[in-house]
Amino acid sequence: MSSPENTSNTSSSGKKVLLVMMDGVVGTELKQVAPTNISAYAGSAVFSYDAVNSYRNDSTANPYGWASVLTGVEASKHGVLNNFTTSNLTVYPSMVKRIRSLNPSAKLSAIATNQVLMDNLLSDADQKFTFPSNDMDAFTKAQEVLKNDNPDMTIVHFSAIDSAGTASSYSAAVNAYKNAIVRTDQYIGQLVNTIQSRSNYQNEEWLIVLVSNKGSNQRLIPAPGTAWNAFDDKMHNTFIMFYNPRFIPTQYNKPSGVVPYSGSSPLYTLGGAVNTATPTRAMAPDLNTVRFQQSGDYTIQFKINNPSNQTAVAPGILGTSMYRWGNPNSAVRDNIGGGFVVYFEGNFYALNLFRADGSRQAYIPGNNITDGAWHTIHIVFRSDAGTRYVYLYTDGKYVNRGAIGDGLLSSTNTSAKARFKIGFIEDVANPTSSTGTRTGVKITDVRIYNTALPETYMAQNYCKTYLSDGDAFNNQLLAYWPSDNVSVSESGPTYLRDRSGNGRDLVLENAPLANFSETSPNLCPTYTDFTYRSLMTSVDVSYQIYTWLGFSPNTKWALDGKVYLPKYIDVSN
Repeated sequence: MSSPENTSNTSSSGKKVLLVMMDGVVGTELKQVAPTNISAYAGSAVFSYDAVNSYRNDSTANPYGWASVLTGVEASKHGVLNNFTTSNLTVYPSMVKRIRSLNPSAKLSAIATNQVLMDNLLSDADQKFTFPSNDMDAFTKAQEVLKNDNPDMTIVHFSAIDSAGTASSYSAAVNAYKNAIVRTDQYIGQLVNTIQSRSNYQNEEWLIVLVSNKGSNQRLIPAPGTAWNAFDDKMHNTFIMFYNPRFIPTQYNKPSGVVPYSGSSPLYTLGGAVNTATPTRAMAPDLNTVRFQQSGDYTIQFKINNPSNQTAVAPGILGTSMYRWGNPNSAVRDNIGGGFVVYFEGNFYALNLFRADGSRQAYIPGNNITDGAWHTIHIVFRSDAGTRYVYLYTDGKYVNRGAIGDGLLSSTNTSAKARFKIGFIEDVANPTSSTGTRTGVKITDVRIYNTALPETYMAQNYCKTYLSDGDAFNNQLLAYWPSDNVSVSESGPTYLRDRSGNGRDLVLENAPLANFSETSPNLCPTYTDFTYRSLMTSVDVSYQIYTWLGFSPNTKWALDGKVYLPKYIDVSN
């Protein structure tokens, strides 16, 4: 057998590649058009109409897509965005350049319809032909090369589909776009026929790679209450196919159904004996790690899931106060020193704010969050018309507000009990008392901003379960504890790590970690990086071609892609 799995195969040196790069092909629209040749090749290919060129919510112009395909790394490494002025191609070179350095005698042909692509990513080919914006001439030259020459890899670039989409719409329902796809499919069919008509074809192993560098020119703007994902963003949705007539077909599809909120979280026991020796909480290691100034705006965000059958009164959720509920009597006020606390009051949550003398400045009730569902709470400190208020929002909707007055956001008490904490909160006023207990409470996605988030932003983003790299308010983050980033050490503390980059790690005490995967009407989780990486992405193309041609990618290359091992119809798999 001449299969690559057959170790006695003597024709492995005859492995060759035709890589067809197509600008502007939206994978899901291509599927609707169902062009003749590509549809036929699907019966002997590894492919996906749900491929993506990136799973980051960024703008992906053609140079971005070309670089991802040809370098095998994501944009954060190759640095190519709308143009090549910020490129990092010295560290992450094109596949053509790498193959040239690995095998100087390799025969590499490149035919492109864009000079910028040729100059920046294909210039190391020994045969180079550019036909600006002319797919017909590019096809004709590619056919000539495949018929008369003996290239190890031929790269052909077409751009007419993208031009049609830009001029009309990236939609299978629009004739100009559909016709451009059909015409390109005809070119591909004739190129494959030319390969299969080569005199030495029976001794050659060809991998036909079809890939779109990007989809449309329009990014997806999610509706309020929904999350962005690369599969539904036509700019990011592309098409990838690895075809050989002997492959058993394998199609990669995006996940279907409702996306659950998945992750891990400490399980907090709230309330119970006030002087417990084993409080379940995440607490700042000192008073200054998380400390609020008396002036300025802040926003505290967190998600919480409280089992619906637990309604104990007064257990704390998070805060800086040493007192949970009610207005403390004068005998204990000196021990409090101000601060705030968010706590449960039956089915509802509420916020207490205390003055420096320990008396309560404000009591602001929230609403019912004891229904077993996930909820997102925003606590916003801001000034309106010269008066400073604290506002409560639940799941993006305004609930209540109260004047801050001379209440303090952080306690003046230097006791460890006044540190910022998530979970169990002591009560210095009643050190031997006990409140009801709530167990298995999950508190995640805790963020502190040094600004008052706009109501429109909270309404549009509260349901998201992740913080994207390009979020508009990332520069205002003081701390960010997603809850799933826990560092466990054998001899030292266990930390709940701060992902804001500001180093505000919390010490996690006595709270067991638990994985969860749950759906909720108040959340709009998106797909995880693991989900995207398990499917087909642009960075996989180079890795697949390296492997097919017999080059083992070096870990020092830091490629982001993966290899697909197709099964063969004529081999016992």
